[in-house]
Amino acid sequence: MSIEGTMAPVPCIKDGNIDCQRKDRCTTLDMWLRIEKAVMDIMNETTIQDLLNDANSKGIIKIQDSMPEYVI
Repeated sequence: MSIEGTMAPVPCIKDGNIDCQRKDRCTTLDMWLRIEKAVMDIMNETTIQDLLNDANSKGIIKIQDSMPEYVI
C-alpha cells in the first residue's frame, strides 16, 4: 500500500533518519525504530483488496452503493 508522508511514531525519526541531538543517549530510540519498522511492514504487505475484503466481511456497505447518482 502506498502512503504519503512518514509513518514515524515520533518526530525525531523521520524516513529512517534520526534527527535528535540526544540519539546516543536515548533509551527509547530502539523501541521507536522497531515500532516504525513494524508499522511499515504491515503497510507494505497490506493491499487495498485486503481492506475491501475486510470491509466486506464486516458487512460495511460500499461507498458507491450509498451515494446518490448524479446525471447531468
